[in-house]
Amino acid sequence: MFVRSIFTETELAIIHQDLDQQLQRQDWHSWDRAIVNVEHTTDFPGGYPKEQGNITFKFINGPIKDLLRQKISSIDPMVRGYDFAAFYQVWDAGSATGLHDDSRYMFTATFYLNKIWSPDDGGLYVYLDGDQYKAYVPEYNSCAFTNQSTLEKHLVTPITNNAPEKRYTIHCKGKVIK
Repeated sequence: MFVRSIFTETELAIIHQDLDQQLQRQDWHSWDRAIVNVEHTTDFPGGYPKEQGNITFKFINGPIKDLLRQKISSIDPMVRGYDFAAFYQVWDAGSATGLHDDSRYMFTATFYLNKIWSPDDGGLYVYLDGDQYKAYVPEYNSCAFTNQSTLEKHLVTPITNNAPEKRYTIHCKGKVIK
């Protein structure tokens, strides 16, 4: 499911201010793409690569995470009782994810933060709808959301060298509170 106009202008200003502050810090993480839960696949025409590139991330807590909780609950009230990890992601040119379904999470939400993005920039969210692949071009202030009842295999195409800037997202992965 794709939701547009998820944040108000004031909320976006707060998020961008926090992201700008976090980008000045040196405590970002870069995970080994090999540990991401993606499957080898030949389903994608031409045999899409499993994973590639560098995606750095920084966990989000405090008021920004509270805002994300509110927005996620407004998208799907059924996930209100679940805790989740939230983090900023910075996608370098060449970064991509292979085909996977996020089945180990109660829900996932990706919020798109780039004000300008075109299909030529890569980073498209490609998903399997029945037996057809469809693509969503990231839009500023939108969210790609899945939960256990709407799982879909998906991937992110490589960010191109033509992109005017790195790709900036907030990614949330829901888990059961124990």
